[in-house]
Amino acid sequence: MKIAKKIILLVLAALVFALIPVFLKNNQPVFVEVPEINVEEIQAKQEAQQKAAQEAMRRAKQRRMVACETDDECVIVDKDACGCLIGPKSVTAINISAMMDFNNMHKKTGAAKCPNREPSNEAECSITAHAACVNKACKILY
Repeated sequence: MKIAKKIILLVLAALVFALIPVFLKNNQPVFVEVPEINVEEIQAKQEAQQKAAQEAMRRAKQRRMVACETDDECVIVDKDACGCLIGPKSVTAINISAMMDFNNMHKKTGAAKCPNREPSNEAECSITAHAACVNKACKILY
């Protein structure tokens, strides 16, 4: 058995030496085109990735703000300091436990822009509007 193994190794070594000229025959360099990348492009891509990550985090935070199990967890809040003075699109329903986070996200809006008129009575601003847990998310029903 040892002799057969030695013969096989000897044949393989001879084969390797016989193939050397085949590999050396084509000794031309291989050219590979590498795209030119400048610093501005790299920075622009990094900024775009950071913005996308921040947007994804913001959306995840908003989903957590409206997540609920029961109607008692939901409350109607103003997205804008003017609330229903500017219409039903300025109110939303969130989980009451997320009230601090919601206020921190919306504290930039000021009351200086509010119109001097009666609040809207339509849809989300109607008297019958109430927050409810629908499909595990807080919604305004009216």
